[in-house]
Amino acid sequence: MDEHTMLLVEGYVLPNDEQENDRLADANPDAEVIGVDLSPIQPNFVPPNVSFEIDDLEKEWTWNKKFDFILARMMLGCFEDFPRIIQVAYDNLEPGGYIELQDMALPTQSDDGTLPSDSYLAQWCKACMDAGQNLQRPIFPVVEYKNYLVAAGFEDVVEVQRKWPINNWPRQRKFKELGILAYANIAGGLEGLSLAHFTRGLGWTAEETLLFCAQTRIDLKNTAIHAYWPM
Repeated sequence: MDEHTMLLVEGYVLPNDEQENDRLADANPDAEVIGVDLSPIQPNFVPPNVSFEIDDLEKEWTWNKKFDFILARMMLGCFEDFPRIIQVAYDNLEPGGYIELQDMALPTQSDDGTLPSDSYLAQWCKACMDAGQNLQRPIFPVVEYKNYLVAAGFEDVVEVQRKWPINNWPRQRKFKELGILAYANIAGGLEGLSLAHFTRGLGWTAEETLLFCAQTRIDLKNTAIHAYWPM
């Protein structure tokens, strides 16, 4: 893409991804890449065609130009009405523009019955969904994203489904390595994913949440649990 404008939106429960901004910027040096976040946690050193803005996408979009490409990642639990946000994104794209949504689904799944319903990991997923509902930030089902896009007016919608192992339990090297990365990503940010959600949405104390996260992390590390994150 040359001389285009791109918008990168990272899930509000995690900080904006500096590396993803840099990747887009480096691959498209003539494009303007804008990263959006609710908090002022952006890095100081970025490619010259990258800028960060603090904004709330649930409010009116006030950019004075339309975008050629919008990338939104990890949006689950971020919005009151995600289909409406997709419609707003469509309205803010140039004709022929593209949107890409990357997200994980809850709850975690297991195809061989090794994830008990009373496990801490299964309970953590349920707590996330219950908290989101209470906070009016529901976990919209990712399997409906394609329908949301079509309803907004997008054409030629392509859906790609993946399975991310929760740890290195798979035998196949490719998925074992993917599980290592997924574990580092989720387990390393478990408290950040949980604290605000559980204390505000479930009324838990910070101490209760941290203890629950510690127990959930044990499940995430347990290679006897053959679970995965649907993506």
